Amino acid sequence: MFNEPVEVVSAQTVSNYNADNSIGNPNNATRDASNFSLVHLSFTTPFTNAALNTLTVSNVQDLALNAITSSTTNFTYLAPVTVGYKNIVINELFADPSPVINLTNAEFVELYNRSSNTFNLNGLRLADSYTATGAALGNYVMAPNSYVIICPIADTVQFTTLGYMNKLGVSSFPTLNNSGDNIYLKTNAGVFIDSVNYKDTWYKDAVKKDGGYTLEQINPNLNASCSQINNWIASSDADGGTPGFVNSVYSLAPDVIPPTINSVTVLDSLHVSICFDDAIASSQLSLASNYTITSVGSPTLATPTSGNMCVTLSLSSKLINATNYTITVSGINDCSGNILSPNTKAFSYYKAKPYDVVINELMPDPDPAIDLPNEEYVELKNRTNFSINLKNWSFASLTSSKKLPDITIAPNGYVVLSGTGTANTFSINYGIPSYEVASFPSLLNDGTTLTLRDTNNVVISSVSYSSTWYNDVNKSDGGWSLEQIDANNPCGGQSNWHASTHPNGGTPAYANSVAGTNPDNSSPTLDRVIVITADTIALLFTEPLDSITLSNPLNYLFDNGLTSPTYVKAIAPQFKKVILKLSSSIQLGTIYNVSVLNGITDCVGNALINGSLPFALPEAPFANDVVINEILFDPNTGGVDFVELYNRSSKTINLKDLRLGSMDTLTSTLKDTEILTEEGYLLFPESYVTISERDFCKTTILNSKFKRIFRCAEFTKYEY
Repeated sequence: MFNEPVEVVSAQTVSNYNADNSIGNPNNATRDASNFSLVHLSFTTPFTNAALNTLTVSNVQDLALNAITSSTTNFTYLAPVTVGYKNIVINELFADPSPVINLTNAEFVELYNRSSNTFNLNGLRLADSYTATGAALGNYVMAPNSYVIICPIADTVQFTTLGYMNKLGVSSFPTLNNSGDNIYLKTNAGVFIDSVNYKDTWYKDAVKKDGGYTLEQINPNLNASCSQINNWIASSDADGGTPGFVNSVYSLAPDVIPPTINSVTVLDSLHVSICFDDAIASSQLSLASNYTITSVGSPTLATPTSGNMCVTLSLSSKLINATNYTITVSGINDCSGNILSPNTKAFSYYKAKPYDVVINELMPDPDPAIDLPNEEYVELKNRTNFSINLKNWSFASLTSSKKLPDITIAPNGYVVLSGTGTANTFSINYGIPSYEVASFPSLLNDGTTLTLRDTNNVVISSVSYSSTWYNDVNKSDGGWSLEQIDANNPCGGQSNWHASTHPNGGTPAYANSVAGTNPDNSSPTLDRVIVITADTIALLFTEPLDSITLSNPLNYLFDNGLTSPTYVKAIAPQFKKVILKLSSSIQLGTIYNVSVLNGITDCVGNALINGSLPFALPEAPFANDVVINEILFDPNTGGVDFVELYNRSSKTINLKDLRLGSMDTLTSTLKDTEILTEEGYLLFPESYVTISERDFCKTTILNSKFKRIFRCAEFTKYEY
């Protein structure tokens, strides 16, 4: 190839070209038909494989008939050699380049030729999926015992700037996920040369796991199947990695570390997954007789998964709910011959019910930090005597829902959930184990609703907290967690939560500092009935109820010809409300009664009492149908302003249709108008209701004479 088009006659004169090593002149020289800068040469004497040759070119003219001065160039012929399994290995990975230590801010994969052959990488591909086509590597000659950096084309300039020349830029470079990924080196035909299924646990260093350091293979010459966690570790080089050079952790020391059982997860009553910390030969994993479960025996089928890091067992008989088991694994060793140790692991099969796992501690406002990480967190507590796996459970706020990672919460144990990149802060600086949840739902300082659901979307725990729950104005400004007092009273609300009293500001992963006995001995009651349409009503209760009994249509009785509802929907996540579709439409002017049977209980089993209230189809109010009947504007110390309303009509009126405000007497205009109720409240003929400020009724308890003033469920500013 010349740097400009050449004249055809001189370009095709064979005597103008001569190769050393007794090769001589070509027997044919042909200028390319379309690219006039390219000349094709054919020689009679064959080239020697891998030998360096020198080609001398003279007298070739450009199109202006300017002749080239005698010039030489080198070339090497490589006889085709098939790249076999593990001839070239994936030797170093840079999945998380930020924060930059002293390398590039670019992902890369380093390849190492561990064979005695020279290979051209043309025809190989790098992919992050078993079935993906991947990135074509292109022409690059790899000598034995050499390294090459594979990176996106756009990033090659960064490596050149730092002095790395053995690099190859490719299009469609596979993204290396920080937490873990699968990287495959294969041929165009799909034949696999090498693969690495890395995870961020391979760093074995909590600081380096957060970025800036590469993952390096320790011994690239290890047994062909030994390429998993025990043979990889974070780079120990001061720059953060060794792209294109021998790894900083390189060692030929034998692997003497035995594999272990990482986890046992019950998938369902007939399937159990076992995961190891190293890859195991599929011939061992797939032998069903290698596994024995107490009271069950050996499985009928063992299926390797996750790159031979896990196995799924199909059982011959179902696991029994609420039962502890032990699995014994035999005949398993890693590729270096190290026998699995220990070879037993206990696990539980338990179908979690609502409130078996509860939200037990919250840190909505960590700033200013007392002596904990300046990070939001949520603590969960397992109230049962069984291990419970939380994988793919969801944790949600009102605006965001996220899946939980593979977490097993020990019997009567705790787990701490926090945002991405925070686990190291908790574990390294404070010794607190935590689990990261990607895009962790924000814990609003003033309050929100947080809900934990299982894989079937069943609500397991829900808390609707507010800043008033601290019961301490000094601690509500930040740095202190909210702790549950009695985990056996999971629906206790504000009366069962308090600001932490621990000097650190909270007790994540440990027993709460305010823990104590605070049982719920009060029975729930029916608070009010809301008419949505002529054939649909809603019942509101004073506390969260058991969703199963709340959803049973036989638990509701009516008068005036109405029978059991045709449809019942308990409203998650608090279950303080239920929607009922009536058997027929209610008629204007008729007052009906609904009775809720004692079969409905709260979340700790207290049966409902006073479960009967009237309801009627509301009518639009006219002027003076409802009047202001009494006002308290100057209460005693500890008292509260209120306004009493009186329905002087024969109608049932929904307070949702009314507003309360003050009037500017000079202009006769209303101001500070407030909604009385978001949900609704039925004010029956010739009946009274008292309206007071919401904040007061959240924090004040008056004597029973004024009990109805302070029902604080849905009002914006005022309460009835």
